[in-house]
Amino acid sequence: MAPLAAPDYWADVMRWWAFVGAPLGAVPLARKLRELATLWHLGIRDPVTVSLKVILLAGGALLCFLCFSFIAGLVIPFTNRVPGFDMQSISFRAVMAAAWTMAGIASWLSAVAFARGRWFMAGAAATWFVAVSFVTVATAG
Repeated sequence: MAPLAAPDYWADVMRWWAFVGAPLGAVPLARKLRELATLWHLGIRDPVTVSLKVILLAGGALLCFLCFSFIAGLVIPFTNRVPGFDMQSISFRAVMAAAWTMAGIASWLSAVAFARGRWFMAGAAATWFVAVSFVTVATAG
């Protein structure tokens, strides 16, 4: 196995950061979608008012997730098909670190978008980011 480099540390930070942000954003989103689906099922098809902040944050989260999907989907199939570009190459690891950055940002943007206390959730995102950054550096071999 290749020695750890900066992209490896960063990818670990982003994976651990996204791991906590994802359920914090997914659960409230699922509740909202269930409410809207219930209204639709009951035949209530009136326009629904949504805060512009929620639309911007949730739209940003969707955009980041789509970027993650695009980057990972573009790069992963080329491993072992392009000479010198495999899962151990530094270029692959750097690109995947960038993809995981998009996933982490998407997770926490969605968590902030649907939280009642947005500043509290943003503070939690920053605190968790600092924590996983320290843990990654402290536990890396």
